[in-house]
Amino acid sequence: MTVDELQQELFTRFQHHGGKVDVNTLTLLLTIGTTRSKCSRLYDALMRIAARKAHAPAPVPHPRPAAFTELVYLPRDAYYCGGELVPL
Repeated sequence: MTVDELQQELFTRFQHHGGKVDVNTLTLLLTIGTTRSKCSRLYDALMRIAARKAHAPAPVPHPRPAAFTELVYLPRDAYYCGGELVPL
């Protein structure tokens, strides 16, 4: 399941607002004000989603990201070098 699907399901089924969302990461925030019952409800929601998705078909494999090119300079050296003038 994608991060967007997980966040949407947490919101629609369990009324839980997710935290920070990235391409493949959902960060859930727990603060000093978070009660034990809220943690328990979040845990229960995640376990229910995991149990339901355990029998789902395997995800379609994604293409591998492109390999990085070889570095000519380390970033620090590139920052401090004199640079190079190139014609427009």
